[in-house]
Amino acid sequence: MSLCNSCSNGEDNKLEKIENVPIKEIQRGRKAHFVQFITIISAYIFLIDGGAHMVWTSPSLPYLKSENSHIPLTKDKASYLVYLISFSSIFGPFLYLITTKQLGRKNTILLLGTLQLLSWILTDIATNFELLCVAKLTFGLAYSAICSAIPVYIGEIADKKIRGTYLSLLIICSSIGAFLMAISGAFLNHKTMNLVMTVTPIFGFIFSIFMTETPYYHLMRGYEEEAVQVLMKLSSVTRRELIADDIERMKKTLLENEKTERNIFRDLFIDKGGRKAFIILVITASFSGLSGYIAIQAFAEEILSYSNSALSAKHGTMILTGIQIFSGLTSSLLIDTWGRKPTCLVSGLLSSLSLAVVGVFYMFQYFFEFDLTFFTLAPLVGLICFTFSCNIGINPISFVYVGEIFSIHLKEYAAMTGGISFSIGVLTSNYLLHTLNAKGNIYMAFWIFSVFCILEGLIVWFFMPETKGKNLEEILFLMGYRKKRSEKNNVC
Repeated sequence: MSLCNSCSNGEDNKLEKIENVPIKEIQRGRKAHFVQFITIISAYIFLIDGGAHMVWTSPSLPYLKSENSHIPLTKDKASYLVYLISFSSIFGPFLYLITTKQLGRKNTILLLGTLQLLSWILTDIATNFELLCVAKLTFGLAYSAICSAIPVYIGEIADKKIRGTYLSLLIICSSIGAFLMAISGAFLNHKTMNLVMTVTPIFGFIFSIFMTETPYYHLMRGYEEEAVQVLMKLSSVTRRELIADDIERMKKTLLENEKTERNIFRDLFIDKGGRKAFIILVITASFSGLSGYIAIQAFAEEILSYSNSALSAKHGTMILTGIQIFSGLTSSLLIDTWGRKPTCLVSGLLSSLSLAVVGVFYMFQYFFEFDLTFFTLAPLVGLICFTFSCNIGINPISFVYVGEIFSIHLKEYAAMTGGISFSIGVLTSNYLLHTLNAKGNIYMAFWIFSVFCILEGLIVWFFMPETKGKNLEEILFLMGYRKKRSEKNNVC
């Protein structure tokens, strides 16, 4: 009888252990995810700051061109500030590529955050146009570089189960920054607005005490013990053997990258799959910039003021930037549910239609001089629809493709190429919007942007394979890469 009880107790103990293991694993996983989030929260704050600075021109240009400005600027000079941000952002990815290998991921982000803070300080103390130009050049360089650095940092810090969610927060953080700037511009004077926004990067530095260098970078430098300690912290484990397999996987990945880095030119331009991926990335990134999304943000308050709506342009801009946050939350859900191709096609169609409607409104108002008193909210509604539809597909798709359609050793170069292409597209769209607006043909700018939106959606639909739910090996095969070697275990 006691033997049976003993057996029964033994089975109960085994059952209890089996039942408790998943619970402990879930608890440890949640703790690890929290630790990882705290580690990267500083990077998110710098992105919020960057999003605010990107739309600084929207509330600032009307003030700088007014009689009350402490730095009176002509319409052309004010618009140059927008051009300077776009122009210097072209070179940001080069700065990232140089610094990240020498300083590491963490220190690169902190350096770029310092440049963003410096840009705010220069903006605060500027008493002439030249100093404002230096401030905007500094910001454009820093922000485009940090946009290349942070996805890599998150990719090397976050667990694969939660990495997609953390990466999807990048666009949301930028949108939150834009919303904060719109609120500040609506309720604060220009000087106070600048001082308040200067606080944002300071919070980034405060939370940087939780940042750590990535285990990948430690292994790249030959510091295996430091890599082990960091990974144990990020995984919330106390025993080395629990992360031993992960360390070996990382070392294998780095060794493979060292072997293939010599063939980067061949893999990008000669290999069929690499060449196709490169062309698609350049097109989608450029067209995202040419969609007018950033240009419309930069001139939002001025654009909405033309409609003569009872709703002030400042409050309209607040609504417009607020929609960005919601659309960013929807983006990752739709891309993973519908798939990349359908989401991008629908996004392109709706974005194109929305911009076309805005263009028609301004054509009837300024070219035909119709009385559109009862339709003054049409531009705001059209731009809200455009902001939402653009953000769910054609805006983020190039960032998605950087992580999906390139071999691991090409990802850094892909991120740099995508960033440069996007910045050139933004610079061009800013120029088009400003030039056509100055000539009284602002409606033509919206129609041009509309064409690029639909073209991007159609190009993705007809020329890209669907990558939803596929691992890296399957995607590389669909893209037509000559090398079919398995990189399943090397996804980072």
